[in-house]
Amino acid sequence: MKHRFVILVLTITILIAIFGCEKSETTVGSSGHELIWNHSFTYFERERGYQFLFYGVERIETLSELLFEYQIDNNKKSIEITLVDKIDRGKCECFGVGFACKDWDGLCTPSGILFIPEKMLNEGAYTFIIRTLEYTIQSEFIITKEKAILNIPKNDYFSSDIKEVFIAPKNLLYGGITVDREQNKEIADNFLNDVRNLGQQDTIWTNTHIFLTKVDKEGKPITDFFPPDAGWHLPRYQIRFLMTQTSDFSTIFELAENYITKISADGYPYWSIASTNGDNATISHTHKYVWYANKHD
Repeated sequence: MKHRFVILVLTITILIAIFGCEKSETTVGSSGHELIWNHSFTYFERERGYQFLFYGVERIETLSELLFEYQIDNNKKSIEITLVDKIDRGKCECFGVGFACKDWDGLCTPSGILFIPEKMLNEGAYTFIIRTLEYTIQSEFIITKEKAILNIPKNDYFSSDIKEVFIAPKNLLYGGITVDREQNKEIADNFLNDVRNLGQQDTIWTNTHIFLTKVDKEGKPITDFFPPDAGWHLPRYQIRFLMTQTSDFSTIFELAENYITKISADGYPYWSIASTNGDNATISHTHKYVWYANKHD
């Protein structure tokens, strides 16, 4: 299967748009690229996978969007990434404010993002090939259960300061609940107890390389209490949680919708719930947002 994903990345503001299409045989020239990459389970892609953000080494007067495509061969253990287009988006502009643009030289860095879903790759060592008209660099991309490693040989065209990224386990439910007043905290605690009754179990997280939720030195989620004299007219609680997930995320979100209606009008609730499968939701009295992950194994 062949895919193409495009993301226009502005110098300061990143605008993300993803497209899929068939592979083109045409490559585009480039003097070189620097790479920022990570393993992601955010709601931008609705699934787990690897984000590769490429920056051109030369800054130019136009805002340029780099278009990449990839091809994976799991039999030969190869990942081939090709630069197939560079789209002119007009005159380069500074997207900062005030002092951020004061000494700006009028140039921008061409950039683009490629996203490869985790499900398309297996554990093991892959040949990682970057191809443009000017250069082809072959590196090694190693995937284990805990982390991914990119070994780039010394060369004049392609580099990354990131050698390895850690991979969060699937099926972890995490987030935080903010409420005012003791009686509203009791409602939030009851919600979490019902989440446990559905089958979720409390767990700990000690891997500092991946942020899920605020924890203590033993890896247990922390509940913060802010008394009225801390700058708020009511006692405020921030209750954090981390659980193994066995229920469908939609079931948990619907439960949260029901419970938040029980919070008093002056309770100012704000609940954030997410999973390492790519689900994400926020909910309050005046706001509701949910993004369900694509189906996952």
